[in-house]
Amino acid sequence: RLVEAATISDAVALAASHAPDLLIVDAPERAVVVALPQVRAIVIVDDVPRDAQDAGSRLRLLARPFSAEGLVVEVRWLLG
Repeated sequence: RLVEAATISDAVALAASHAPDLLIVDAPERAVVVALPQVRAIVIVDDVPRDAQDAGSRLRLLARPFSAEGLVVEVRWLLG
């Protein structure tokens, strides 16, 4: 099931009632990842910094432009 939120506060409220398995977040809304640290997330960014830390099994950075196949790879990696 897909649930969409337009703002960080909406995302946090929806997460409380829907218990998401995964967030897909645009870079300007990256703060939602901080607000929901227990939820796995893909953050869409313009560029992945060379010194980006591996966030382990919870967070992936996906650089624009990306393909549907690239997104699916990241989703599968996070959800196993």
